[in-house]
Amino acid sequence: MNQSSFSFSDLLTNDKFIAWVQSPTPELNDYWQQWLQQNPYREEELSEARELLLALQTDRDAFPKAEKQQLFEKLSAHSQGRAYSQINQPQVRSVSYWRPIGIAASVIIAALFVGLLIWSSQPTEVIIATQYGETQEFTLPDGTEVFLNANSTLRYSTDEMPREVWLEGEAYFQVVKQKNGLTQNLDDFKVYTRNLTVRVLGTRFVVDSRKEQVVLDEGKVEVHPRSNDQTNLSLVPGEMAVLNQETKQIKVSQVNPYEYIAWKDNQLIFNETPLYEIAQLLQDRYGYEVKFKTPATRLETFNGTFPANDLQVLFQTLEKSISLEINEKTMLINE
Repeated sequence: MNQSSFSFSDLLTNDKFIAWVQSPTPELNDYWQQWLQQNPYREEELSEARELLLALQTDRDAFPKAEKQQLFEKLSAHSQGRAYSQINQPQVRSVSYWRPIGIAASVIIAALFVGLLIWSSQPTEVIIATQYGETQEFTLPDGTEVFLNANSTLRYSTDEMPREVWLEGEAYFQVVKQKNGLTQNLDDFKVYTRNLTVRVLGTRFVVDSRKEQVVLDEGKVEVHPRSNDQTNLSLVPGEMAVLNQETKQIKVSQVNPYEYIAWKDNQLIFNETPLYEIAQLLQDRYGYEVKFKTPATRLETFNGTFPANDLQVLFQTLEKSISLEINEKTMLINE
């Protein structure tokens, strides 16, 4: 493994490099660790090639088109830059005009090939979904524990890396810290919703994609709107970030985290909660259609802690203060 063993384009098409990126083993980790020790100045180049190959394994619908384009442009720029340096490299003896042009062409062709794969790749996914009134607890391949709330879906690649999941609904995460086998740096864990990217290293937090809301229980997370260039916002425990659907700006406030994660312990906690929020919860998690006879009733507040798996307790308590009519999955609140 000498320093000129692999060019940037060679890395992208090298079987051993691809195998290491897709399914790292101790043997492959040692191989590329030794290669990096012999070529320390190429660490950034190796990291870029790895990032691009990892993108090939990402679902083309879930992976934002803008990010795919950014990766492709990065590769193209890198390829053109290397081609330029090859063409303008001073020649001491005989000059071969075709050799540098051939090198440039091969690099650009590799860029186009990888770009095409980014757009068309269809990796295998694992999809976990819950029904109304059902929660589910499971562990991801990297060891992260997930509590998936009712009427929610989580998707992730069958490969352990990159550590990325796509969420529709609500889930609580207990993320484990994991080091990159080559650089020994901590790898990010990312949660994507329709409008947010949540980046973490190791922490506990809950994400609600319906409300585009993140509540941090422990550790530290970064939240970023995917539709604009707003700076990443870092949360500390006890903070909640909510994306305004109209302005696409994030607002941060102080909350009691347990009120937002108690569902994983089979509890519903209401603390001066407006009835319209309770109605939305019943719709999202249990499939109820809730109607209000008068608009003013929507703003009335309610307090209490109830079992999440027995709504009759909640309904009986509500009936003591307001008039309810329940017919199968339809509820009418009179006053």
